[in-house]
Amino acid sequence: MSNVNHPGHYGGELDPYETIKVLEAKLSPDEFRGFCKGNAIKYLDRAGKKDKAKLLEDFEKAGWYIARYAAHLRADRAAAGEDEDTERRVPRRVNDRGERL
Repeated sequence: MSNVNHPGHYGGELDPYETIKVLEAKLSPDEFRGFCKGNAIKYLDRAGKKDKAKLLEDFEKAGWYIARYAAHLRADRAAAGEDEDTERRVPRRVNDRGERL
């Protein structure tokens, strides 16, 4: 059992009443994405501060919430018939080699 992916203390992956599933069902899509965004920010902000030994775990948890947010956004856009190429592009601040522009 993973502390990142469906931890047992939140019900576990096979539990239909796992906390994340309940929130997903009860919140609007915008509210749920806000929840995911807030949790990602929380884990990034506190990474390694609460427990230095869990630095990687905190980053993995943030990544889990970011991935969940992105999956919901992708599904909403697909349902609306939007193509990923039509999404608004944010100007890059670094090039492909990671160099600042």
